Amino acid sequence: MNKKWKITGAILSILFIGGLWFIFTPVNLRPDLLGNKISEVDFAKGKKLLNEIADWYDDKLGMAGWDELAQQFEMTSTLGTDDSEFTLLNGINQGQTWGVQNWKSYQIKNGQKEFTDNEKYQNKLIYKNYWFQFPFRINEAPNIAYAGESRVNGEMYDLLYATWGSEKPNRQFDQFVLYLDKETRMVE
Repeated sequence: MNKKWKITGAILSILFIGGLWFIFTPVNLRPDLLGNKISEVDFAKGKKLLNEIADWYDDKLGMAGWDELAQQFEMTSTLGTDDSEFTLLNGINQGQTWGVQNWKSYQIKNGQKEFTDNEKYQNKLIYKNYWFQFPFRINEAPNIAYAGESRVNGEMYDLLYATWGSEKPNRQFDQFVLYLDKETRMVE
């Protein structure tokens, strides 16, 4: 019986230490070219490349390959914020309007905002708003740097590293490695 307790204690200790390591170890998405400190040259080249990114209106193929979702909605976002609102245009909840203001969800009832906890719609609004605004707001990231090149499926890409807060690996701020097509300048 004593041996079982020792084994159980050892396993729990390993899991506890592993959990602490996972929680407190920063995530490092940065390509090797950046090393431990991003150079001023890489920051400057990153900003230049970011300004060359083509917007999706230049996509002459009509957004080929995007999924078509059954739920249709109309969305209004306040640029530069996380506030947004959408009205469902079809389905069983057609006509309902939901929104997020200062990270609090609401529903429009009788023309008035009724604040209510609705995690489902709140999460959908926040994440859709985030990704719709991403192409317009990535320029706001204070840490944008050229991160080298990479070949994917035979195609060469310029890499850009972008993050807020600190350029160092962390778990607090979103970090992105953008793959720029060398010819179209589209983010792949």
